[in-house]
This record gives sequence, C-alpha cells and structure tokens, in this order.
Amino acid sequence: MASLHVELENKIDRLKRVYFADQSKRLFFKKGAVLARQGEVNKRLYLILSGSVVGNRCPEDNFDGHRPCSPYEMFRGAASTFVGVQSFFSQVYRSFSEVTATEDLVVAYIDTDTQAVEPEKYGSLVEQFVPIMVYELALRNSRLLEKAADKEAALNRMHRSEMTATLGQLAAGLAHELNNAIGVISRKTDFVATFLEETLEKRLPDEYHFFRLGEEYNAIFSSESYRNLTREYEKRYRLSNSNAKILARIAPSVEEAETLGKKFIQQLEQHASYWELGHDVRDMRLVARHATSIVKSIKILGGGNVQREDGVSVYESFSNAIALLKPNLRGIKLESDLNPAENNLTIYADMSELTQIWVNLIKNSCDALALAETVNPEVRISCFASETDVTVSITDNGPGISDRFREKIFQPDFTTKKNGLSFGLGLGLAIVKRLVDSYGGEILLDSQPGKTKFNIKLPIRNAYGNN
Repeated sequence: MASLHVELENKIDRLKRVYFADQSKRLFFKKGAVLARQGEVNKRLYLILSGSVVGNRCPEDNFDGHRPCSPYEMFRGAASTFVGVQSFFSQVYRSFSEVTATEDLVVAYIDTDTQAVEPEKYGSLVEQFVPIMVYELALRNSRLLEKAADKEAALNRMHRSEMTATLGQLAAGLAHELNNAIGVISRKTDFVATFLEETLEKRLPDEYHFFRLGEEYNAIFSSESYRNLTREYEKRYRLSNSNAKILARIAPSVEEAETLGKKFIQQLEQHASYWELGHDVRDMRLVARHATSIVKSIKILGGGNVQREDGVSVYESFSNAIALLKPNLRGIKLESDLNPAENNLTIYADMSELTQIWVNLIKNSCDALALAETVNPEVRISCFASETDVTVSITDNGPGISDRFREKIFQPDFTTKKNGLSFGLGLGLAIVKRLVDSYGGEILLDSQPGKTKFNIKLPIRNAYGNN
C-alpha cells in the first residue's frame, strides 16, 4: 500500500514538473479575485503555487447565473492543489463552482491547446492525468463525508436545542402548577415547627433542648464510623444495640455523649423521641426547600437565573443531600472524609444548587449499584480545597459507564435507567453539567468496571459571574 502511494506521488510530481513549469503560463490574483464563475466557460486547469482559494456552489434549482442565491462551500485549496479538474477533463469546460482567492494567489495552468508530452511512453494527456483525477475524486469523497458528518452534528445540535426549548416550556408549566403546592407545604411545615418549639419551650424545657438538638443536627457519618460508635456505646453505657444506634445518631462522638449526661442516657428512649421529632422537622423543612430548588434547577435548562452569595457551606450542602437520600442509601456503605471542621469551607454559591448537584450524583451511584446488584455496594465522598477552588469526588464501586455512553450522559434526553428502577427523564446529569458550567467549574468522569468517579471542581469565589 505504501509503495502504491509513493508511485502515485511520483506520477503527480512528474505532471507538475512537465506541464506547469512554463513561466509564460503563470497568473497572479489579488485576494478576493475570482478565478472561475459557476456556469461560465473555463478551459484551464490550474495548479496553485502559493496562496489559497475557496470554491462555493449555488444549488442548481436556485442558480441561473443572474439571480442571487445562498451558495454552500464545496472545497478549499492551498499550494499544490489543482483547480478545475472536473470541468477540464470531462470536457464540459464550464466551472462547477465559483472559485475565489482567499489571499494573494499565484497559479500555473494548462489549457485546451496543451499537447501531451511523451505520449508514446505515458499515453494521451487524459491518460497521463488519471492519477490527478483519482486523487481529486478521493478528496471530493472525503469532503462529502465530512459534510455529511457536519450535517449530522448540526441536526443533533438542533435536536438538543429544541429539547432545551421544550424543557424550558415544561419548566414554566411545572413552576406554575407546583409553586402553590410547595408554598403550602413550606408554610404549614414552618407553622407546625414554630408551634412545637414554642409549646415545648414553655411546658417541657428539658425536652425542648433535645428537640432543638435534633433540629440542628447535620453530621455526616460514614457507615463504618457509625457501626464502630454504636459498638462503643453498647460497651461503655451497657445499652442495647437499638438504643446504642439511637445514641450514635444523637451524639456523633464520645465527648458529645458525655455532655448529654447519664440521666439522658438512662432515659434515652424517652428523650430520643424529642430529638427525632426535631430532626424530622428539620428534614421536612429541607424537603420543602429542595422541592422548590428542583423547579429552579429544571428552569436552568431553559435559561433561568438564580441568586448566589458568599459564605455557603459545602459541608452543610452535603448534609442536606444525604438527609434527602436516606431511603436510597439504605444497604449502601457510605464513606466520607468530610467532618464538622469542613464547616469552615464556604464558597460563592446557592445552597439549593449545591445540594442538587450532590443529590443527583449520589442518587445516580445508588441507582447504578442497585441495578447491577453490586455486592458490598459503596459510595465514597471526598473533598479537597485549594486557595481558589474546591474539588469534590463522588465514587462508587458499581459496574462503570461504558465508552459508548460517556459522550451522551450529560445530554438532557439521555438516560440509562431501565426496568422501572427509577423515574428517569435523563435530566439529572444535564442539570448537574449546566449548574457546574454556570459556576465556571468543571466536571470530569473517570469510569471503569468496579469504579466510577465524578470529580467536580468549583471556584471558591465569584470568578465567573452570576449567570
């Protein structure tokens, strides 16, 4: 194959030396000059010596040589390119396109008066130029394939644009229908919470204290840490396994358990119910806010804007996400290097947006683990901050994402959720990608069988704007 290519190049080089060396057959064109016009007579074959050209063609049904049309690009050529091969050797002698110099141009040419050189050895003029025709035919086919690929890509972009517009209309309808209902839930939750707080504070001040502890609780526990602490409380305070689990939730460290006092621990079940009540109120408020944020997040696909501010806690956004995903995380080992000290890590953001990012990514991991029936399923969360950025990694030990899906997972109409596992519109990762982009951040996927990791990098300060 290589030898055939070399042979072809040698033949073309000979044609250039033999037929295009005549200095009297050189032409010079300024940038913007026209070498040939579509449909007009042209009895020359050009070889570009320097400069470049573009060939544009009007569709046949729109072209009569006089009326204006919308031409499409046929080809571009630079030094060593032949121009006019088709019209010259088909002997039509009419240009198939309008050829214009895109920069100052020097060309050599042959015309219909040119005679074959050494015909007894190399054949007629047409026979000698067969390599040029074959080469140009290959180039023309290559250009057609490129145009077909560009057209397909343009159609896909148009489809996604139409999908985005449709989602924008859907978001507006959802906001109109759901905002009133969400508003009622939010107001009633606040009313119930306020009533409980005021009533307990007046009548049961000790129980009110534990109610408030439950409301303020936002610790993030890894599964292993939770189990270890439960065993520690069983031994230290001689508790049953169920009561030790309750205490591990209320007091995420031995030091905090000691501050509660022996009386509290002895009457754990009685006091714990008030702690649970406070924590449930917190979750109700969180869910109401999250429902509002979901509507806002879908609006982002339609170009909606949100308000962001400095001082948003990354740790709290993860605490909110995990609270919302309790049902999904059952049976899954959750590992995290986040701890209350991370409360000091704050960035320019919107709390509901951050929560939405983590909820979508962690839920996708949970769904993938469940669908694959992964043995010992695990989700790991880690966080690293530099002076300018925070990088979060969410990793699972699921089946991974195949190569054929990697380019599609961020498209708004793509989903891998099947068999009724989850209600999948393919919006989750599209929303995540749009949110991360809107912060001037980046999201990267690293996936292989047994490990899928999403790395999300966000700026700490408002370095990108509010839109």
